[in-house]
Amino acid sequence: RAGFNTVLFQVRGNATAFYPSRFEPWDDAFGGKNPGFDPLGIACKEARRRGLSLQAWVNVMPAWRGTKPPENPHQLYNKRPEWFWYDQQGKRQELSGFYVSVNPCLPEVRKYLVDVFHDIVQRYDVDGLHLDYIRFPDEPPAIPKGSGIDYPRDERTLALYRQATGKHPDEDDMLWKRWRADQVTQLVSDIHQMMRRTRPRAVLSASLAARSITSGGLAHFQDSKTWINRGLLDQVYVMNYTDDPKVYTERLNPWLPFDGKTQLVPGLWFDNKISPEQGSRAVNDEIQIA
Repeated sequence: RAGFNTVLFQVRGNATAFYPSRFEPWDDAFGGKNPGFDPLGIACKEARRRGLSLQAWVNVMPAWRGTKPPENPHQLYNKRPEWFWYDQQGKRQELSGFYVSVNPCLPEVRKYLVDVFHDIVQRYDVDGLHLDYIRFPDEPPAIPKGSGIDYPRDERTLALYRQATGKHPDEDDMLWKRWRADQVTQLVSDIHQMMRRTRPRAVLSASLAARSITSGGLAHFQDSKTWINRGLLDQVYVMNYTDDPKVYTERLNPWLPFDGKTQLVPGLWFDNKISPEQGSRAVNDEIQIA
């Protein structure tokens, strides 16, 4: 009755599942064990009954969150420690309460993630797959300001980089950044190809930082412009999160030329500094381009 037509139903937050996954343990919201029902299965059924489109929402890179390691030995943090981030001193990314993430520069990590998502779209009657954190979650406290920490610097990643470029990361900072962005782009491309093979009519969408369209793919290694120009995403949720209407418009404008190459969808956040009238106007502005 409210006019909604699409549900983004989160099924993966930090390498744990809100459905009986063939790869990952149940989320801690269920005590890490089967709750006796299938949340995603029920959501698909109820969305279909109401004429709603449902996309399975997955956090891509995050693989744990907290200040203590997961207790489950089968959780990715414990099961595959070599897949996570290591710095210049060989130290693993600290548990800071924010996400710790897998390393998309490793081909085996990219394959694993594609397999996890393939399992979802093959088994469930979803209308799409929604990618969140399809980037390096490297903002503080993941990398403390002024720390000089750089990820990923494990030996396997350095060898892959050296094989591709003939260089060490310290020799060319811009090339090192570009290469990492390209590895995330490769993951998006792999997911896109899997979707077209498995569920060709389903939507592949992603939540993208508003500034990513002007960063050249170097901010968090999220190359939004390339992904859109290559036709890898059917929908883009622009995370235009600000309580300043002027900033909101400035961030939105660079996206407008891409309307038509992909479907631009509002990704809004307001607090009590925004009046209902301002919020309504912002929503209407986004609806016009979506």
